[in-house]
Amino acid sequence: MGIFRDIYNKTFSKNGVDNMSNLDVIKEIRANHLDQYSSWALYDIDDARLKEYLDQDKKIATTELSFPAEYQNDEALANKINTDAMFYGLNVAARNIKTDYGDWANFHDTRDKSKDLGILFDLYNTKFRGAYMSDVFKDLPETESKNVKVSQLVKDMQADGDNDAKKSLRLLQKEIDIIKPKIIVLYGAPSQDAFDKMIKENLLNLPEGVKIVGRHHYSMGEKYDEKATKLVKESKEIYGE
Repeated sequence: MGIFRDIYNKTFSKNGVDNMSNLDVIKEIRANHLDQYSSWALYDIDDARLKEYLDQDKKIATTELSFPAEYQNDEALANKINTDAMFYGLNVAARNIKTDYGDWANFHDTRDKSKDLGILFDLYNTKFRGAYMSDVFKDLPETESKNVKVSQLVKDMQADGDNDAKKSLRLLQKEIDIIKPKIIVLYGAPSQDAFDKMIKENLLNLPEGVKIVGRHHYSMGEKYDEKATKLVKESKEIYGE
């Protein structure tokens, strides 16, 4: 399966959590301990600042990538999250992503080697800011995606008895049930492969009409000006012009 695969639609029955307010969504995420794996696509860097980068090469420091302090308050955060979209990486890399800025540190790595800036350009000129962000496989701290054995993990999800892969699947399903997205963006070919295999084996229940989009991993593969055009079409399909 190529990394530039076409968008496809899958229809499944809804299940799980009833419709909730944004604040209830956040509370449900916390109650299920999903906040340790996840974050929201919120940054103190707006499209105007990104345009400066693209037009003037005005650099953005990795220290600016931390989760905004003003949204550490759940009531304030509830006014900004976007439950229409979910963004997924493959797994949490073997690195300490925690910062001094509180919760929701995943995908907000401020270290010098951080590649999380690439996410912002996928959000550029879209209405996907505030989307839920997580990883397909939980509690799997592996830096190299080639070392994540997707086929074996999916087999483990179907094995007798409980195991880490089944726990990961339960957490993934719980996230989807809570958010009920219109679009799921999968970063990298392994993440796309994992979803394909889980769907094929009827391991996942997805909201009716959800659109699944495969993207290059945000850390590699495209220049920022190329990233800045990739999800605009999908944003317009959901929100209009």
